[in-house]
Amino acid sequence: MSYYCPDFGNLISGWYRTTDNDNYAVARKKIDILWDFNCDQILIKYINKYGSFYTAFCSDIKAEIENQVSVSFKGLRYYEYYFQTRAFELPGIKEQLIASYQNIKDKTIQCEVCAAEVKIDEIHPNVIKLQFPPSFCTECSYLTRPYFAEWNEDIRNRVINFLENIDNEKRCDVCKRKYKLKKVELSFQHLYMPIVHVNIYSSICPKCLMKTVFNDLTDVENNQLKKLYNLYEFLGEVPTQDYSSLYFLFKEQNRIIELTKLLHLLWSPDIFKKHFGSFFAALVKSGILPEGTKKMKIGTMVLAKDGHVCLSLAEKDIDDFLYFLNIGHKKEVSYPNSNYRTDWEIVWNQKKYFIEFFGLMNIREYANKAKQKTALAALNNIELISIYPETNWKELIKKIFKL
Repeated sequence: MSYYCPDFGNLISGWYRTTDNDNYAVARKKIDILWDFNCDQILIKYINKYGSFYTAFCSDIKAEIENQVSVSFKGLRYYEYYFQTRAFELPGIKEQLIASYQNIKDKTIQCEVCAAEVKIDEIHPNVIKLQFPPSFCTECSYLTRPYFAEWNEDIRNRVINFLENIDNEKRCDVCKRKYKLKKVELSFQHLYMPIVHVNIYSSICPKCLMKTVFNDLTDVENNQLKKLYNLYEFLGEVPTQDYSSLYFLFKEQNRIIELTKLLHLLWSPDIFKKHFGSFFAALVKSGILPEGTKKMKIGTMVLAKDGHVCLSLAEKDIDDFLYFLNIGHKKEVSYPNSNYRTDWEIVWNQKKYFIEFFGLMNIREYANKAKQKTALAALNNIELISIYPETNWKELIKKIFKL
């Protein structure tokens, strides 16, 4: 039975509401105490937006309720069952969910990559959360998710060509050895290594990629600090300890090859930590970050080149880029009629823009705050430029401001 079907878990029968089984009843009674009208409204909002597919967003619903109603679901099991049971108890919602599922259950999508016809109600909830309605099957979503924000015909053709030729032997641009990739490994490996990205824009074997993140070079500290600084100069921004993410800064074959070679000369982040206490300390010791830069509980307080205080290294890179392009900008400007503040305000050709760097979307409270900022910007007719860690933000900024 589909996860999105109202009959899932037989919850439609009402057994969850009446059971005395402590596995369900203990948490249910605690949720009953904290549940109020506002919780109902949040639940209904998701149902109205996603129909029976709202169940893919239960963790988001929980986070929004926790944030807006100031309650905690910590330790409360099967809260998803509570949401569905409560939905059935609300006037007209049971009928709405049944009708929604009947309307969608036999519909299919054609995956934009592999062209497979897939029933929407068979697509994994994690894929539905990323994109609704989905454009990709579950397997292909692992390959395409880094490009959701910039998906276009060129990327689509590259990914399709990559998959069509997956069984063909290739020659690595770095080590010159021949290699083959196994399609069955891509979905899993892509979560940890940029195998697809480097092989749609170049040809890098898995061994050379592994060497960029697991490297036990014998070298002295001063040499490694110089090489770390060389990486900083090559990137044009402060490197993160997630070396694999650096590949998504480039689409040029020669730049991807050069990055791989630079990383082969560097200690892994764990080795830097052993020598300097932390990767952050190595960044300061190398001269990449100025002395006095402060590591905070979440993020890093550091000064941009124009003197603006930034709360992360990524913020500093963006602020420095705006400064480099002579784009006037203000930091920490308030949203209208709100206590929320934007990372940057830009007034360009008599139009107001807010720029937000959403770098911690894996934290529930942060993600919910980001959604509220997005809604506030739309409500006040402010064009919001949302930047995520995987966004090619330099190209995005140049495109928007026609530079």
